[in-house]
Amino acid sequence: MEENINLSLTVGKYEQYLVSADDVNILGHSGIHYIYKFPNGYGASVVKQYGSVGYSQDLWELAVILFEYETDVLQLADYVIVYPEPILHGQDVLGNLSEKNVIKVLEQIYNL
Repeated sequence: MEENINLSLTVGKYEQYLVSADDVNILGHSGIHYIYKFPNGYGASVVKQYGSVGYSQDLWELAVILFEYETDVLQLADYVIVYPEPILHGQDVLGNLSEKNVIKVLEQIYNL
């Protein structure tokens, strides 16, 4: 699979809340991992990388996160994955998402 950096997820309404955009390489497969942090303390981990739900179809996987710590340098320990029922409906993550669907879910998280 070719490296797919999706610019529509890094510009627009939620651009100011994008706190991390990292290239990933797992077993020779290129991918991308975005982290968003909203003023309400919630955020999203949005990935398209080897092993994520939807990767083979060039689609995204999204987990809802809650930031526990305020730091200048983002670390994995700064947030935890949470499972808000109105968004996830009993699922751990949302997979097989188009960019348009990711943006819709970001809106829901922003409004929690």
